[in-house]
Amino acid sequence: MSVKRLGIVGLGLLGTALAERFAAAGYSLLGYDLDPAARDRLKAMGGQPVRSSRDVAMGCSRIVLCLPNSDVVKHVISEMLPVAWSSTILIDTTTGLPEKMVGLSKMVSSQNIGYLDATIGGSSAQVREGDAIVIAGGERKAFDECGEIFDCFAREKFYVGPCGTGAEVKLAVNMVLGLNRAALAEGLKFAESLGLDPQEVLKILRASPAYSTVMDTKGDKMLEGDFTPQAKLSQHLKDVRLMLHIGVKNGAKLPLTQMHKRILKKAQVDGYGDEDNSAIIKVYDPSPNDKS
Repeated sequence: MSVKRLGIVGLGLLGTALAERFAAAGYSLLGYDLDPAARDRLKAMGGQPVRSSRDVAMGCSRIVLCLPNSDVVKHVISEMLPVAWSSTILIDTTTGLPEKMVGLSKMVSSQNIGYLDATIGGSSAQVREGDAIVIAGGERKAFDECGEIFDCFAREKFYVGPCGTGAEVKLAVNMVLGLNRAALAEGLKFAESLGLDPQEVLKILRASPAYSTVMDTKGDKMLEGDFTPQAKLSQHLKDVRLMLHIGVKNGAKLPLTQMHKRILKKAQVDGYGDEDNSAIIKVYDPSPNDKS
């Protein structure tokens, strides 16, 4: 079966961006999502929507999973296993608990099916521009065989070791990235409180030793109040909870991440969970939920 035929299960923000890149690269796409509107998006870009994840597994030997968490992934894999080709490689882009990903790998290995925890560093906007990275754990042979697929949307791809290590590295990346976002939000609000022009301060920050790419990807969104989601705040809160769970298990001290979780929880309570993760800046504004 030709690898140029590619399956994708999960067509949310990230999955749709991936599908667009795959279609542009000439892949024949077979895809499924619970949401009819997501399936319509796939059809509009030339892909073939199907009725279930089982249908994807019956038609493709390479399948990208772009799902909310590892429990959903397990359910989907359970549906696909009875009909999957023995040479199939599952490319799981979910940021989940590493031990759950190890369990998923064991679950499929008895059927000679490959599994990569191929986490993606970058938002849906960065994927759409081909400016993401791939951080993958699993068998090296499977990673190498999927290189052409990764090249569709990633400027760099990293093989980091056995299954589970991709998720571990991704959580470390997301920890630093999320704290950078929170620091930028706080710095901009601090400047505003002093009567400074936040746009000018952002320009100076970009030229200063404090620079990070978060200033390019999220700075203008924060200042313009454009919180159209590229990656949802609620998803990052989910990742932060995973970080703290693993940190406790391994004896890591994560005081900044603990504080970050409290800020994100407040943002979610205030109703910003489905907005872009740059909406963390809204926590610094008065909220109806604040006690007077």
